Amino acid sequence: MQAIGGKKKNSEQKLNESRLNNVLKVSNKKISKPKKTTETKKKPTIPIIPDKQTTTNSLWSQRKDVGKVLVELGDKPDAVDVNTKPIIVETISKTPTPFRYMYDKIRSKSDTLVNQLLDLGEEILLQNELGYATPITTSSGSECIFVGRILCESESGEGKLNATSILLEGFNDQEQIRSSTVKLDVSSCEGAHLFPGQIVAIKGTKDTHQEVIKVNEIFTGVKTEKSNTKSSCTQTFIVAAGPFTCPDNLSFEPLDDLLSTSLSDNASLLVLVGPFVPADHPWVLEDKMNCTFDDLFEHLVKKVERSCEKSNLRVIIIPSLKDVQHDFVYPQPPFDVKSSIITCATNPCTFQSEGVLVCVNDLDVLTQLSQTEYVCGVVNKTNQELQSLRVSSMLAQKSMYPLCSSDWNVPFDSSFSDVMSVNVAPDLLIVPGEQECFAAVVDGVTVINPRRLGSLNGTDKVGGTFAKIVIQEGTTSPHVQIKNI
Repeated sequence: MQAIGGKKKNSEQKLNESRLNNVLKVSNKKISKPKKTTETKKKPTIPIIPDKQTTTNSLWSQRKDVGKVLVELGDKPDAVDVNTKPIIVETISKTPTPFRYMYDKIRSKSDTLVNQLLDLGEEILLQNELGYATPITTSSGSECIFVGRILCESESGEGKLNATSILLEGFNDQEQIRSSTVKLDVSSCEGAHLFPGQIVAIKGTKDTHQEVIKVNEIFTGVKTEKSNTKSSCTQTFIVAAGPFTCPDNLSFEPLDDLLSTSLSDNASLLVLVGPFVPADHPWVLEDKMNCTFDDLFEHLVKKVERSCEKSNLRVIIIPSLKDVQHDFVYPQPPFDVKSSIITCATNPCTFQSEGVLVCVNDLDVLTQLSQTEYVCGVVNKTNQELQSLRVSSMLAQKSMYPLCSSDWNVPFDSSFSDVMSVNVAPDLLIVPGEQECFAAVVDGVTVINPRRLGSLNGTDKVGGTFAKIVIQEGTTSPHVQIKNI
């Protein structure tokens, strides 16, 4: 017999070796991928610098009533002095750097709401000389003072209030640890303006057999003191809110005309409120852009700088939640623009210009208030009266956003709630929105809704409006005109 190592390979072993060699050969071959035959479509180019033909054929060139004054407030000055040097703009509301959001915990949100209730509730009691508040669970049958936050009788505590859905959220005990809600009967009240999130003091009675407070009087906030400063020079503000584009292009034609108007009127300050690159623009939604959102915004900034570099005009820019290139959080941090001409502010923001205090909020809070409010016992009020009532409630709550909202469209971060505070009543309150433009004096504050400069709310309507504000030296009472661009 032959040794084991010398056995001949039988036919089955040879077949297995042959199969193995075939597998190895196949695995070592380079497999060529089939070539793509489809051609990728090129995206249309953006007219970053529009030519004459583009501008002539656009929707913007077809607008009507250019320069028409729609709203006017205050005495028109006889003559306006021209500033011989740039004004100084100082931002008061600030956010930390670096700006980190979505880190607020449920406990911190709760603490923010509790602190707001304690602080403003105490101010309401002191200013109206109401004494001490009674826990809302107390049922004595005699008239007491209750302090709490207005809510709607719904799962979220929000919604449109009516006479039978108003709740008061307050503390159960003097230690102010636990809270609960109780229903309000406001049938005896007249003219009080209520909305979810509002902090109020109530004078009323609560019977021992009913879980309802019979309201006799409502104190809906405090009177905020105004600053004693006056304008150190004659100033002309031009205020406009985006979009600064038309729905058929991204050429910023409305912005070009606004810059020309600002320079021809010898304006001191140009206040630009977003959106600058609108998230709802057709070209953004349909992905027709050949550059990034940041590149387009940078182009806009350079356009503004080039227009203003040889003048004394200064610019402040404020972001919007509809700015697709910016942080989607409220309050919003300022843009990161390094410029000697442009100042960047938060949204909402408070800034001072040569002694004039200005607050700006781009969240359209007046529209949100109109969708949730209830005016006790009042049916017939004009739109102007309702707008004034809403602004008065904002100022009385010492906040540019006094609502409590869980709406996803308002990505609220409680960590930066101080940015919304209004501790001193401003001279000017700018609240751009979708409602009709208006200008009015409310509780000593000049309130202006300049509406929008370009297309309104993503529609095909073009030819918006802007505000021109003139403040004489030594005063804070402005002359306001809202015009068609």
